[in-house]
Amino acid sequence: QTYLDETEDLFCLWQSGFDFDQQTIDYSVDIFSKVGELWERFYEEHTEYAHPLQFIENALKVSRFGEIKYYRKNVPGGSGRVFIAARRV
Repeated sequence: QTYLDETEDLFCLWQSGFDFDQQTIDYSVDIFSKVGELWERFYEEHTEYAHPLQFIENALKVSRFGEIKYYRKNVPGGSGRVFIAARRV
């Protein structure tokens, strides 16, 4: 997937893809910002890892976390994302 955001002084290109075999999301971000008459480029790449919720919950419990709460948020493409909050006990 490719996302684009553009204003008068900023241009951002975000590209991402999900690898089903590796269960990873690789994405890159190109940001061009106007500095005076010139444009400055900033680039970065990231990899995020998908884990089953049960794996994360077990890891939290082993690490003495409790009060585990899940919050779901829809993202473009409908894949959804789960945010987890836990308290150290």
